Amino acid sequence: KEYRQSERGREVANKALHKYQNSEKGKQKSREYRESEKGKQSNRRAQKKYLSSEKGKKNRAEYFQTEGAKSKVKGYQKKYSRSEKGKETKRQYQRSEKGKEVLREAGKKFNSTEKGKLNNARKLHKRRSFMKEPMNTHAWTQKKKTLGNRCQVCGLQAKHIDHIMPLSKGGSNRIVNLQPLCRECNLRKADSLIMYDIRENWHYVGVREASQMRAT
Repeated sequence: KEYRQSERGREVANKALHKYQNSEKGKQKSREYRESEKGKQSNRRAQKKYLSSEKGKKNRAEYFQTEGAKSKVKGYQKKYSRSEKGKETKRQYQRSEKGKEVLREAGKKFNSTEKGKLNNARKLHKRRSFMKEPMNTHAWTQKKKTLGNRCQVCGLQAKHIDHIMPLSKGGSNRIVNLQPLCRECNLRKADSLIMYDIRENWHYVGVREASQMRAT
């Protein structure tokens, strides 16, 4: 007992333990212990104790400042936001008083920027265009039927009404300015000046053609 407690005894015991841990038998026992419930609980306690220490807090803060950590965190956040649990959490937060206040402040901040002002101007123009010149639903139904109710890009079933000349850029709700697109193709087009044709793929609308669309 006295020998084990002496400096020499502790040194010999540490060497023997190190030798055993590096052996195949020691590594197997270590893996089995880590995978057991007792080993997992012990590991969690040790991790919690380390993270609450000054050294652990400092190392954690330094790690999260690195590019690798930031990339990992973004990946985890993106994966969680797409999960059912993440979507439900987001909905609950947006319905809460704090979430509503945060969204209002973010909206005010965005509307004060150049991008926000431009976005609001486009929305206002769209509302005025619909009020000034409503779409002829009967003529649109006939046009969809003539085109087989197919997307003019990929040929799938069309569920979106696309303005060839966007309303935000002076387009109208007249039938000549409308074309059926599927959701994916319409979102990809956004407010670009592109005319799609199922036979000729697509082409950009030129200045002369755009002015003709405004006039017709």
